[in-house]
Formats: sequence, structure tokens, C-alpha cells
Amino acid sequence: MEAKKLLKPMMRVLVVVYLLFLMKVILLKNISSWRMLSKVFKEVSHNGQTYSSHNFVPFKTIFGYIMTESNGRILLDNLAGNIALFIPLGVLVGLLTSKTKNLTFVTAVGLGVSLFLELMQLLLRIGSFDVDDLILNTIGALLGAVFVSLIRKKTPFMDN
Repeated sequence: MEAKKLLKPMMRVLVVVYLLFLMKVILLKNISSWRMLSKVFKEVSHNGQTYSSHNFVPFKTIFGYIMTESNGRILLDNLAGNIALFIPLGVLVGLLTSKTKNLTFVTAVGLGVSLFLELMQLLLRIGSFDVDDLILNTIGALLGAVFVSLIRKKTPFMDN
């Protein structure tokens, strides 16, 4: 009984640690490279015109990787990596919420965290905003919540 009482506070600490980890991986990935910081906005100039690498068109990057990318490693890193990165968030938040609102709430949290991180990349000019990252990250959080839902059905200890 005492272990169950300690579980929620420990899970909350894990969520905070995981969010800090996400900030490091997504926002501060190039912070130690000053050469990269000078090019953080990832703009390319060609014949006097400036082009940005930001993507505001849903599925543009996803379909671009699937249709044109011959290097499976890049496909895996970018598509599967964005999904996998948010599965732990879905699991952790899913464990902290009641089972009746689990999927909807966790999906919304995943979208919110991803949107925050993508907007920080855009506003702080320390990365590249990509709406497809929002889609993939949200799918990852949803998969984590689905995993928790399936475990809850099999394990009475997991009931809230």
C-alpha cells in the first residue's frame, strides 16, 4: 500500500525529468556548437533571396522522406525517431491520469508539449519548426497512452 502512495509523486518527478530531457534533445541539441548557433535559423541565400527550412505544410516532410529518401537511416531517424521520442511522455502522463480520460488528455498533452518545443525552436532560432514533427510527436504520445490503456486492462494494480 505504501509503495502505491509513492508511485504518483515519483511519476511526477519522472515527467519533469523527461520534459527537461526533451528540451535538451530538441531545443539545445546544437547549443555547444557556436558555429551552428550562427546558422540556427537555417536560412539559405541564393541570388539575393532567402529560403527557410521551416515547414508549415502538414505531411510535406513525412511524404518527402517516404517518397524521395533512399537512405533508410534518415527515414528512421526523422520519422520513427520523432514518434519514439514522445512515447515515454505518453506512458508517464498516461499513468498519472484516470483511465476514463486517458487517451484524449494524453494526446492533448503530447500535442501541447510538442507545439511548445517547436515554437521555441522557431522563436529562439535554435532549430527548425516542422508541423510534421507535431504530428509525429503527438502520434508517439498517443501510442504511449494506448500502451498504458492496454496494460491497465491486464493489470489491476494499474487502476486509478
